[in-house]
Amino acid sequence: MTDFEFDAQIMDAVRNLNNVHEVETSWLEPDDLKTLFDRAYFVEVVDDADAFLIAMNEQSDHDGINYTWFKERYEQFAYIDRIVTDERARGQGLARSLYEALFDAANADGIGIVGCEINREPPNPGSEAFHQKMGFEMIAERELPNGKTVGYWVKQLG
Repeated sequence: MTDFEFDAQIMDAVRNLNNVHEVETSWLEPDDLKTLFDRAYFVEVVDDADAFLIAMNEQSDHDGINYTWFKERYEQFAYIDRIVTDERARGQGLARSLYEALFDAANADGIGIVGCEINREPPNPGSEAFHQKMGFEMIAERELPNGKTVGYWVKQLG
């Protein structure tokens, strides 16, 4: 996949921001983040990790349970593995900007679908509202082996 290079300070800041939100994202050790970056289709980090987005596509060597759900259903797609905005940077449009950058990249590569999962249990109503505003629709719901329930959301591009 694409080679995303960030200095150690940015990598630590991204991992720390991710781990503050481990309920929504899942905990990452330093090697886990490096692996995600190595497998990613798209990575964008805002400033000094005020926000970040990591996305896979159908060619990514990724085995996450939610990514696999999309891979089993779509020939070509971009999958948002995680997006996090630091609490102090919320309300500035960073998440919207990250999504728009991903949409632009996917459109340029002929990818017509962007997908993600959003926790339903425990609930994440703020994320659901944001994704609805961004044009996503929930298409399925699934209980995972860890007891979480997620909704699968897609946005058609083009």
